[in-house]
Amino acid sequence: MVEKCKHCGKDIKDLKPTQKGQHIANCILNPNFKFTAEKRAKSKLNTQRIKNPLIKLKLNCLNCDKDFEIDVIESYYKRGKYTKCCCKECAYKYSYSFVNKGAKSVVKKLK
Repeated sequence: MVEKCKHCGKDIKDLKPTQKGQHIANCILNPNFKFTAEKRAKSKLNTQRIKNPLIKLKLNCLNCDKDFEIDVIESYYKRGKYTKCCCKECAYKYSYSFVNKGAKSVVKKLK
């Protein structure tokens, strides 16, 4: 039995049942495609921001003490996963300050 999409006529026989449903719902020739896409985007945005609201923070750079502002998800801020330096250059300099230079040269000599 040949199964075809009722909107575009594409053969969907080899797809799994969930993939068939997704194709039919997201088929560009489906008359309800725009409505479904808008509805999905609105619900995704609403649930995402309710669970993880964005907050604005003013911070000082750990390397140069320059003030900068970031937008970060609240849960990321609580876990400490946010930008702590004003730019990549400062981040590299700050992280390099913790490198033990003596241990690095010992490793090179062993090779």
